[in-house]
Amino acid sequence: MVHIFNKKSGVVISLIIVFILACLPVHAETKVSNILEKVVDAHKKFAAGMTVSYQREILSKSMAMLEEGIGSDMASGAFFFKGPDFLKVQQDVPRIEYVFSNGKTIWWYVPEEKTAYRFDDMGKELSILSMIFMGLKNPEDAFDVTIAESGDTEEHTLALTPKESLEEIDSINVTVSATDYRITRIEIIDIAGNITRFRLGVFEQRNDIDDGFFDFKVPGDVKVIEEE
Repeated sequence: MVHIFNKKSGVVISLIIVFILACLPVHAETKVSNILEKVVDAHKKFAAGMTVSYQREILSKSMAMLEEGIGSDMASGAFFFKGPDFLKVQQDVPRIEYVFSNGKTIWWYVPEEKTAYRFDDMGKELSILSMIFMGLKNPEDAFDVTIAESGDTEEHTLALTPKESLEEIDSINVTVSATDYRITRIEIIDIAGNITRFRLGVFEQRNDIDDGFFDFKVPGDVKVIEEE
């Protein structure tokens, strides 16, 4: 089993975004349903190939309680995706790291350490990887979804509570623009109240990415560690 959220690497934790974007249910109350339909329409064209930059920060429970909490463990990079289940995460800051997934195997590669971690069992969370940016399709039973009212008329925030355990995740907030319904921010709240926050850049359609882009070929001087 891949315990993604337990990994300290920001790149590996970033895979949680995949699960979130994939699992928003479509059978919800009217206002939630209307928002989801618009999010589906805004993102469905990216299923054929896309990239989006991200900035990540982690806030402790005490910092998260502040109105303008400042996080730590800052990181930035980009996500690349192609349907149905190809994913590459490239972290650029603070150090270069990669995550590759071809829908069957996950590789976490740390060039600085000349080490690559291989996961063959994708686990419950990654079993829904194929639905990322595919129109936020089903499964309807994955989350309870409510609207987190903030008084901000420029965005909508959906609060997702998993119906079944997602390792150490307590809840997830997904924020979309009220103008074009693009996903702009994702907050993952763990059971201790800490927040991992991702701010997403502009989604770019990339129909030029082939399947081989998501394969990882182990360099000759790299140590491979098999993970359970």
